[in-house]
Amino acid sequence: MGIYKNARKSIADFIGCDVRTLTNILYKEGLENNYIEFEIPKKSGGVRKISAPSKKSSLKMIQKKLSDRLYNVYYKTDVKRKVSHGYEKEKSIITNARCHRNKRYVLNVDIKDFFDSFHFGRVRGFFSKNKNFNFTEKEATIIAQLVCYKGALPQGAPTSPIVTNLLFNIVDMRIVKLARKYKLTYTRYADDMSFSTNSKEFPDKINNFIEELKRILNRSGFSFNEKKTRIDCYSLRQCVTGVTVNKKLNASKEFIKNTRAMAHNLFVNNEISFPAEDKELSKESKLRKLSGRFAFINQFDKLNDESKNNKKIFRLNSREKQYQQFLFYTNFFSPDKPVIVTEGKTDKKHLKAALKKMYLNYPNLIVKNDENKFEFKVKFLKRTPTLSRFLDISTDGADTMLNIWNMYTGGRQYPNLFKKLKQKRNKALSNNPVVLIFDNEQVSDKPLKKFLNKCQKNMRVKETSINLTQNLYLQTIPLTHGNTEMEIEDLYLEEEINRLQIGGKNFSRHSTEGDVFGKEILADYVYNNYKQFNFDGFKPLLEELNKLVTNKIEY
Repeated sequence: MGIYKNARKSIADFIGCDVRTLTNILYKEGLENNYIEFEIPKKSGGVRKISAPSKKSSLKMIQKKLSDRLYNVYYKTDVKRKVSHGYEKEKSIITNARCHRNKRYVLNVDIKDFFDSFHFGRVRGFFSKNKNFNFTEKEATIIAQLVCYKGALPQGAPTSPIVTNLLFNIVDMRIVKLARKYKLTYTRYADDMSFSTNSKEFPDKINNFIEELKRILNRSGFSFNEKKTRIDCYSLRQCVTGVTVNKKLNASKEFIKNTRAMAHNLFVNNEISFPAEDKELSKESKLRKLSGRFAFINQFDKLNDESKNNKKIFRLNSREKQYQQFLFYTNFFSPDKPVIVTEGKTDKKHLKAALKKMYLNYPNLIVKNDENKFEFKVKFLKRTPTLSRFLDISTDGADTMLNIWNMYTGGRQYPNLFKKLKQKRNKALSNNPVVLIFDNEQVSDKPLKKFLNKCQKNMRVKETSINLTQNLYLQTIPLTHGNTEMEIEDLYLEEEINRLQIGGKNFSRHSTEGDVFGKEILADYVYNNYKQFNFDGFKPLLEELNKLVTNKIEY
């Protein structure tokens, strides 16, 4: 028992977890009791069995830490990793496909039952013999126990990708040697092997190559999937891991066509028609998948045209225009939740902090779920490079607000995305509001005053919210204590902010030099320590927001 105890201690130290937690997982809870199993349809037919550690189990945490440690060792060794592109840092299906671009012939080969081929004995043997880890046999056994399920690597565990790359590396090197013999470029993405060449003689040699490849795989305990072997010449569409590689890298025409059809159905009917295998997904999940498809296609447009600048919104190709419409649709035209757009990047942190402190008062804005975690009922717009590129919504600044208005109205030569989408819609639906929040600064020449002037809108002195157009609203901070202008920081008790010190420094809204800290540090501190602040000054603003988010606009 002493040997096993020492081995557990050693592995716990290697992983960076508590030895009691490790022991409990291994011997008390039982490893198999910490997994969930489900099936997902394969595109080629049939189903793929997924076995993953349950979200609440300690096993998932341990596997994530173990995966990180294995990666660290993996990257510090002299292991040749040029071949593998799956589950590798800074690599992807695009880097994998790029190796085979503009080749005369492309051969794709699939390894049958890839993950199942890594059985318990193989995993334990590798870790007990590999000089980069120096595990004892007992330690290697524990590692194998932690990463295997029902005697093999499970497809769905955080540790499975790195373990497959570690164990398959020696096979990769044998295949590299074979590929050189036939003047082939070789890469692998998980169980997908790709070979390419400009040699005119390769078709005459392909049968010999495949037979030699089979022998390497079989000797190493792997099987060759005959059904998924495919060779394409340059005159046909050549694909590697779903990427077209003829002259330029691109998503397949079928993938692009299907994505456009899905988006069109969303715009017209507010529905997403996914393939049969995904029909049970929620609308939220379908939206995420459709967004991912657009992002995937967009990668190639950026890759193939690096000359495009920040003014690209005015010169998009047809694919990009549809992505633009999708982004406007999901964020503004028909969002799944009310959307709040703040003037500055720190404003939303103050609002979130106030809502978390007073969540019981504003159930339309925030709730606590069954896991006792906060769940916002509104969406705070996250300014991303993608929104900047397609909707001209910069990562910071009030000018963004005007750009949003322009895309609702077609002002300043911006595309009238609202009009385009409304024309496509088949029937009127109730839509969530979008609220633009400004500091109340109408007296001086500040963003709110400028915005109202350019939109040709007026606000009465005591008015704090107006409907700009359709589901687009403007909300500003209610004035208190006789102030003529107010920023969001003015909603705190003055004495509370004045006596606040962070790192021995006091708050200043105008400077960050010397013995003071600025707005960003204040916002971060408040957000992380919201329980210690008084947010009563936020109540008028939150009351107004509470009213606005319940408005549904039909169009």
